[in-house]
Amino acid sequence: MKTLLNSKFVRYIVGSRTFKKLIGPQMFFRLKKKMMGRVDELFLIIEFYRRTKSTGIMVDVGVHYGESSIPFLENGWKVFGFEPDKSNHEIVMKNIPSNENFTLFDFAVAEKPGELNFYVSEESTGISSLLNFHDTHEVSHVVKVDTLNNVIEEHNIKPIKFLKIDAEGFDLFVLQGIDLKKYDSVEMIICEYEDGKTQKMGYTVKDMIDYLQSFGYKVLVCEWEPIVKYGGNHKFRGAHVYPCDLDPKAWGNLIAYKDPAFEKFALKELN
Repeated sequence: MKTLLNSKFVRYIVGSRTFKKLIGPQMFFRLKKKMMGRVDELFLIIEFYRRTKSTGIMVDVGVHYGESSIPFLENGWKVFGFEPDKSNHEIVMKNIPSNENFTLFDFAVAEKPGELNFYVSEESTGISSLLNFHDTHEVSHVVKVDTLNNVIEEHNIKPIKFLKIDAEGFDLFVLQGIDLKKYDSVEMIICEYEDGKTQKMGYTVKDMIDYLQSFGYKVLVCEWEPIVKYGGNHKFRGAHVYPCDLDPKAWGNLIAYKDPAFEKFALKELN
């Protein structure tokens, strides 16, 4: 089966739009992840909520192509997404056609409102960012920036249950833009860390963990081997409840949670 999935022909078929329409977006993304041999922390969260038969409101910061939003929508969630990359935004609208449970914003969120340069790269559509951290980055446009606090109040986005952040170096600033004490309905958060990016912005993974813990969250560190090339395959190292050793050259995801049942479930599935 592994040999079959790795064949160029099968990869071509799975990558086709026709195949995607045939099996549906959720199964498409699941199969694609399986072929790449990747652990997917987000699908772990989806499975946990599925087993507990829990739905609610998800906020997706850094929608990319909709890989994170789609499975939540298909499981009955309401999703509010942010995707300031113009090309990615167009693709999301095709991947998620008219859906009353999905709202997509074309601006960025951070710790304060304003306007900033937005950078894109030919190396990977996944490293579009407010942060110029890669040699291939070029300015795409000047983008509006707001805080989650402002957007939540303006659009009455509450109660939020799950917050996903993939802001390519701006993750801590996105977190600082939402009052987690006021919006204490947020029971789980997943955000990316990579000191190689964020040290340029004056913070590290330790700062992010300290910030999350200050609001009463426990933190699961999902560590991956150092990135060789953005957009390529990456190797998963393992998951550990903080405090644990942190490799400054590695990268990964932090999952902040309040339910001890999630910790037990996640460690069993990831290690």
